[in-house]
Amino acid sequence: MTTPKLTEPVSEQTTIELKVQKDTQKPETEAVMAFRAQEDESILIEVQEHWLTYLAPIIFSFIIFLWFVAATRPSAGSLFFFFLVSLLPVFIQWLKIRCSTYLVSNNRIYVETGILWKKITVIPLTKVNDVHVKQGIIQRIFGAGNIEIRTGNDNPTKLVYVTNAIDLREKISAIIEKKIGN
Repeated sequence: MTTPKLTEPVSEQTTIELKVQKDTQKPETEAVMAFRAQEDESILIEVQEHWLTYLAPIIFSFIIFLWFVAATRPSAGSLFFFFLVSLLPVFIQWLKIRCSTYLVSNNRIYVETGILWKKITVIPLTKVNDVHVKQGIIQRIFGAGNIEIRTGNDNPTKLVYVTNAIDLREKISAIIEKKIGN
């Protein structure tokens, strides 16, 4: 693998636009590509949301569709149309996941959420006081969980329905310990 050459030094305001392969030989995602890296900063973890986030919208869509079929005796055309309309909550959830980014670098935690209005939270690792995992019984069964990152602020930053939440918490804690130890 060849190393890409930069024509200018990477600064705080430079957007990383290189398609560099990680050790796992997996190409970086758009979220990583849009991340504004600081000097000598590298992304260590890209957090993925669990498929369980689709469960509630799918159940809701199914109930709405069954209600429509039971309440009205639809023709084939209107049945197909209402089936598509009942899938709207699933599509909105897919869009939310697609527009969310959770990254952990060697200097900070970057959280970006929102479909139309973006909310970006950047937490320096030196400001993190504690990392909590909250799991319901369904989340525990399927290996998902919610992570709360606490700083001196009263409102914790939440990473919802992430995959392997307990392992992720351990990795984030180890990165923070390494950062504070330096």
